[in-house]
Amino acid sequence: FTVLVYAGGSLFWTANPALLTSVADPGERPRWFGLQRAVRNAGIGLGGLLAALSVGLLGTAGLRLLAAANAASFVVAALLLLTWRGEGSVKRTRPGRPAVGLRTALQDRRLLALVSTNLVFILCLEGVELLLAIYLARDLGQPVYLAGVMFTLNTALVVALQTSATRWLESRPPIRV
Repeated sequence: FTVLVYAGGSLFWTANPALLTSVADPGERPRWFGLQRAVRNAGIGLGGLLAALSVGLLGTAGLRLLAAANAASFVVAALLLLTWRGEGSVKRTRPGRPAVGLRTALQDRRLLALVSTNLVFILCLEGVELLLAIYLARDLGQPVYLAGVMFTLNTALVVALQTSATRWLESRPPIRV
C-alpha cells in the first residue's frame, strides 16, 4: 500500500511541471513554478506538523484520521481535475507543428526513459519521509512525531527561501536543456 501511495505522489510531481508549462505563459512560468514549490513545501510542513501533533496527542487514531482526511482531499482534487477542460492560455499545438498526443509521447523512447528515471527519483526522494520516521523510532529510540517536526522545519526553510530564489532567478535569462 505504501508503495502505491508514493507511486501516486511521484506520478503527480512528474506530471505537474508539464501541466504548468502548458497552462502558464512563458514569462510567468518561473513564478508559477516557484509558487507551486513553495505551496507544496508549506503543505508538507503543515502536514508534518499536524501528523506530529495528532500522533503525539491521539496516537494511531489521530494518524488514521489524518490519513482519511488526506484521502478525501485527493478525491476532491481528482474530481476537480476531471471537470477542468483546460480553457484559457492552454496552447495545444504550436503554429506549423502537428499536434502531439499521448500515443506520440508513448512512442518516444528518450521521453519514456526521462519520465521513468524522474519517476524513480521522485519515488526515492519521497520515501525519505517514511524512512526517517522509521529510523528515528526504531534505530534511535526517538518518538515518531519528531520526524514531522523535522520536516516542518525543513519545509519552513524551503518556503521562506523559494520565493526569494525565484525572484532572484527571474532577472537571469532562462537556460534551455
